Amino acid sequence: MKLLKLFPLLPFFITTSYAAPDWQVEEAVLRYTVELESRPTTSSAGYFIQLPDGGILSGAAPLTTVKTDQGQDVPSYLFFHNTQSGFSLVFADPGKKVDRVHVYVQPTTSPNLWTPESEITPSAVLAVRPGRASQASAQSLGKLGSVEPEVHIQNEAGISKAPLSIGGDLSGRPRPASFYLLAHVEAPATGEYWIAPVTVDGETSVSVNGDRLSLKERGKGWGSRGDSVELEKGTNLIEIFQTAEGKGPYSSHNKQGGLVIMAWKPPKEKLPKGHLVRTIDSSEILRSGSASLVSVDAKDGAPVAAAEIVPQRSFWIGEEEPLITYGLTAYHEGQPEGTTYTWTLTDDAQVNAEETHWVFPGFTENEITLTAQAGDQTSTATYSIFAYSTTGTDLNFSNHREDYRIALTTMLESFGENSAPVLSWSDAWWNNIIRTIEGDEGFELLIQLFTHHEKVARRKLEPEQIQMLQNLLLDQLQQRDPTKTLEWVKTFLDSASGSERDALRLREGELKMIYFDQKEEAAEIFKSISEKPGEFTDLATIRLGDHALLSGDLNLATSRYAEVQNRARKRRNSLKLSADSVDASRGALQEVSLSENVQRLIYEEFYMEARRSLQDWELEFPLSKVSGDFIIQEATLYSEIEDWKRAQVMLAAYCREIDASSFLPKAAEMLIESASNLDEPPSSLREIIESVRDRLKFHPAAAELDSYLSSLDQKNP
Repeated sequence: MKLLKLFPLLPFFITTSYAAPDWQVEEAVLRYTVELESRPTTSSAGYFIQLPDGGILSGAAPLTTVKTDQGQDVPSYLFFHNTQSGFSLVFADPGKKVDRVHVYVQPTTSPNLWTPESEITPSAVLAVRPGRASQASAQSLGKLGSVEPEVHIQNEAGISKAPLSIGGDLSGRPRPASFYLLAHVEAPATGEYWIAPVTVDGETSVSVNGDRLSLKERGKGWGSRGDSVELEKGTNLIEIFQTAEGKGPYSSHNKQGGLVIMAWKPPKEKLPKGHLVRTIDSSEILRSGSASLVSVDAKDGAPVAAAEIVPQRSFWIGEEEPLITYGLTAYHEGQPEGTTYTWTLTDDAQVNAEETHWVFPGFTENEITLTAQAGDQTSTATYSIFAYSTTGTDLNFSNHREDYRIALTTMLESFGENSAPVLSWSDAWWNNIIRTIEGDEGFELLIQLFTHHEKVARRKLEPEQIQMLQNLLLDQLQQRDPTKTLEWVKTFLDSASGSERDALRLREGELKMIYFDQKEEAAEIFKSISEKPGEFTDLATIRLGDHALLSGDLNLATSRYAEVQNRARKRRNSLKLSADSVDASRGALQEVSLSENVQRLIYEEFYMEARRSLQDWELEFPLSKVSGDFIIQEATLYSEIEDWKRAQVMLAAYCREIDASSFLPKAAEMLIESASNLDEPPSSLREIIESVRDRLKFHPAAAELDSYLSSLDQKNP
């Protein structure tokens, strides 16, 4: 399986309860409560935050008033606003002792925009207008204020190798686009600077402290095109206006990548020989503090449909369609008691939940609507997202697999029976179901799939994939509810034929033998399959051996196991002729290897692979059930997935029938553990443990067995 590169996991939003102060601004209709996180690099850089709209501001730009809990006024200024992206805001540093502020909003046509004359010197703010690549478009972004819905904002200065730069549209949208980057930098000295915007691609214009650079050549090489500018030591404003022409991803247009990198040569600073400039250092860029939204509430007490929409993981393997999982959370703090939330998503599917998950095809525009309702009051907000995430996936990690399963389960629950949206899924959706279900994972997803979408699944998946998913469902269900498992087996049998039918019939026999004590009915099923040539002849014969072992006939069990093991040995010998002694030695090594492989898989929690390895083992060396540690490893697996009944039944038979074995003490210990986890331990348990104790009376384990028997006496005096 080809795996994706692992990226850091984006944190999901967590809120804490708090007591909101009384409404502090009479004219305001909404209040956003914000927690302060990382401090600004200098107090003048203030705090930057992007706050949601989606329609809750009724289309008007916000006039903001920021207050601390104690009522202290905090100067604030608007950068950009549109209904889809919300509004970006910078506010002054209220001091180290303040950990949250309240942003009061009143709709207006005259918002208080940030200007260079404001006392706050934020950095860095990147605005992107996709779909248009012109200097006029970039320059218009520099006017701030209300912008089109497609414009989006990030607090982003650049990357480690180019601290002040524009690399492309961080939302993942393709070319073309126009960009505006506002940053404040700290000049290390007063004097003449050679400032060079190194354009990698597109067209660049730069203003420093409001004056546009007049670019000219000075020498040759990197950074030779620039302008001389007199700067005062300390804070200076740099604005970059950039275009990106063409179509497609930014990485496809040049090998270096990126659009523009800002470099300079400070006065009297010595650079390495041949270097005209250096990149503006990260430490020279002012950084605004970060903040996160905690709640949104309305003055009139009505519900507010404010949402946090977070891209989580990218599931993109090979040439398949990329799929992006998203976490969707309604801001519930401060909402009226009893507020309910409804998400309207793909194909008008609806989810009633405060928090949910969804999957979107990568690089597509999508709409998400949140409705909050309390009594007869309703608030609705609609958000547009471009499905994209830089957080990759490593399918070796269970939490990565879980992200996809949780989101897809929600989708299957939301769509109708065998619905068209599910039928339209490409191979990527179905292949990732196969990839992300492992052993005891994905039960809810499988139940949804086979209960409501089985017809579609059978059209989209290969028969062997359907059988694998059926087996996973049955494996997980039998430890939860054997009765329902048997019902599902009979349902699957209605449409099964050939080897699939034999596999399901074997499963039916195992359920009846292990969970329902219907041994004779089970034996008839095993016998009918064992008497005809086929894929499951040997396994059915082994199950007849299991039946004999459970029925107390060790000789017959051994005979059945030996019959299959002899056939397996003949198959091996037909592939590679050897002397009996060599074959026996090789077989013993292979048996040990199979045991060790099962142990490793169980330890690493690859339970599905462990089951397969157990079956390979018993088909090659079924006598290991009575002469080796097969029963121990099998019971270990079922104990790990808490299928105590399955573990207990075979352990009890082993402890009862095997007179002497180095594995007997361990089997007895595990039998006690599994029986203790059952609601009703078998009545024969005392007799079995007493029998084992008598056989091991000179073994250290005898004391532990006596202790267990004494505990039974205390429970049942």
